[in-house]
Amino acid sequence: MNVCMQLLYNLVDFRKLLSSQSIITKLTNAKCHIGLELSELMTKMDRKERGLDVLKFRSSLSHASCTLRCFVSGEQHDAIDFLRALIILLCKEIDTRTNRPIYEMFSSHLKHSLECTKCGVIHNCAPEWNFCIELPICGSTLKECLDSYFFNSNIIDWNNCQNGCSSGAKGRNYYEKREILILTLKRSPETLISFPVKKLDMTPYGALEEDCILEYHLIGVINYNGDAESGHYYIYLNISDRWCVFNDMKVSRISEKVIVTKQAYSLIYRESVKEKTHIVEMNCHQQESRAKIRRHTIV
Repeated sequence: MNVCMQLLYNLVDFRKLLSSQSIITKLTNAKCHIGLELSELMTKMDRKERGLDVLKFRSSLSHASCTLRCFVSGEQHDAIDFLRALIILLCKEIDTRTNRPIYEMFSSHLKHSLECTKCGVIHNCAPEWNFCIELPICGSTLKECLDSYFFNSNIIDWNNCQNGCSSGAKGRNYYEKREILILTLKRSPETLISFPVKKLDMTPYGALEEDCILEYHLIGVINYNGDAESGHYYIYLNISDRWCVFNDMKVSRISEKVIVTKQAYSLIYRESVKEKTHIVEMNCHQQESRAKIRRHTIV
């Protein structure tokens, strides 16, 4: 729970959202006061109060849905499972049909397609909502894992081709951009997967318009030290371009060079809006320059 609270608190847009008066009013009228207790907890963290009492928040969890109630016990639980359940509940308390700030911030919208191996017809499947993308381990780099997930070339049994073919199909996933991207690595304890701290390029995996750049930079790493039965979570967070490690009561600065470890479990990336804008402006400038050259040539 500690790593999740630290992560959510250091997402500035999320913290501002929960502290806005309109959202607080909505959370006050909600059936469950999880969002309201979380907002108050973050306000106390803003004030840098020492020895925060989380009993009230834990008590709210015990009265919440079954998916959250199970996390109150002292048993070992998955940090990402808790974070997923919490975000889903906040979606129910805050989001509406026309205004979905929590959904837009955290959800990864995945589109799937199947290509007939015989005639090449592409069949688009129903999109899937994902809070995080669970990547199978392939090779030793994050790019190899992403390629394996999004460019799935495994031929599967499929007999729904509109041309009546029955030779199978190749699957393909497409990523629809979101502000926060969470990737979970399904790895063994001894597997080291290298991942970029800056400029994770998700452009090849998205159903994007031409010349659209989709880049992310790393803002957090949830680490797990242990096995399937028991272990310990701690988190690396990028705060104002400085990396810190939050390990229960201990907080200290660390070098960016030590971020990539075998203990990395979940990678939290944020969309690089400024860099993307710069690239688009640069492309527009290049197009204008080419147009001037063409006009000069014609003259």
